[in-house]
Amino acid sequence: MDTVMDIIDQYYEVCYRKAVLKGAEFALDLSTSVLEEVKLKIKEGLLPRVDIYEAEADLSKRETELETAQAEYSKALERLWFLLGGNTEGEPSDCQPVVERVSLVLENYIKIAHERHPEVLRLKEELKSKEVMVGFYKNALLPELDITTSVGVGGVAERRGEALDLLREGGDRNWAIGVSLSLPLERGVDKARYRKAVFEKEKVETSLEDTLKKIELQVKEGILDYNLARKRIETAGKLREATEKRYEAGREMFAQGLVGINDLLRYQKDYIDATVGEKKAVLDSARAYYRLQRVSGLILDAFGIKLID
Repeated sequence: MDTVMDIIDQYYEVCYRKAVLKGAEFALDLSTSVLEEVKLKIKEGLLPRVDIYEAEADLSKRETELETAQAEYSKALERLWFLLGGNTEGEPSDCQPVVERVSLVLENYIKIAHERHPEVLRLKEELKSKEVMVGFYKNALLPELDITTSVGVGGVAERRGEALDLLREGGDRNWAIGVSLSLPLERGVDKARYRKAVFEKEKVETSLEDTLKKIELQVKEGILDYNLARKRIETAGKLREATEKRYEAGREMFAQGLVGINDLLRYQKDYIDATVGEKKAVLDSARAYYRLQRVSGLILDAFGIKLID
C-alpha cells in the first residue's frame, strides 16, 4: 500500500508542477503584453522611459520562473515514471482529481480501519498464533491421565472341542480396566516455556492495542485534513476571483494612467499566484482523501486493485 500511496502522491505532485508551469507560461504572456504596452505609452509620451526597465526586469524574472517550472515539472514526471516502472515518454493527459466532495463519518472509518488495515490484520493473525502456543505449553504442565479398558470372552475345558463350544456360546466374559497417571519430570523447563509464551502473547496484545489507537488518531487527523482542504478550495477560489478582478481593473487603470507599472505588476503577480494556489488546494484535497483511504485500509479498493493470495 505504501507503493500505491507513493505513486498517488507523485501523480499529484506532477499535476501541481504542471499547474505551476502553466501559471509561469501565463505570467510570461502577461509580462510580454505589459512590456509592449509600456513601450507604446513611452513612445506616446504617456509614461517615463524609466518604466520600461521595470517591465523588462519583470519579463526576465518571468522567463527565469518559467525555466525553473519546466525543470521541476520534468523532474516530477521522471520520478512518477520511475515509480511506475515504465518508460519516460509521455505525460498524464488529464490532471484533474477524480475526487468529489464527500461526507466522511468518523465512526465508520474507524470501524473499517479496525477490520481492514494491514497492520491490524497482521497483528491479529500473530495473536492467534501466540494463543495457540500458550495453550500448547500450558497443557505440557498438566499431568496425563490415561484410562484403559478391555473386554473378552474365554472358554476353559478339559478338551479342545468343549472349549471351542464354550467360546461360540459366549463362554466366560472377562472385563479389565486400568488407570495410568503420568507426571511431567521437566516442569521447570515447561514452566519457563509457558511464561515466555504468555509474555509474547501479551506483547502482541499491547502492540495491537497501541496500533488501534494510533490508527484511530490517524483517521481523525485524516478526516480533519480532508475537511480543511475542502474549505481551502472555497477560500482559494474566492481569492482567485478577487485577484483576477483587481488585475483586470488594474489593466484598465494603467491604460488610463491612474496606476503605475509597479502596481500593475503586483496585481499581475497576485493573480497568477492565486490561480496556482486554487489548483494546489484542489490537488491537496485529493491527496488528503487518498491518504485517509490508506489509513483505513481502503486505498486498493479505491482503485479497484485486488491482491491474489
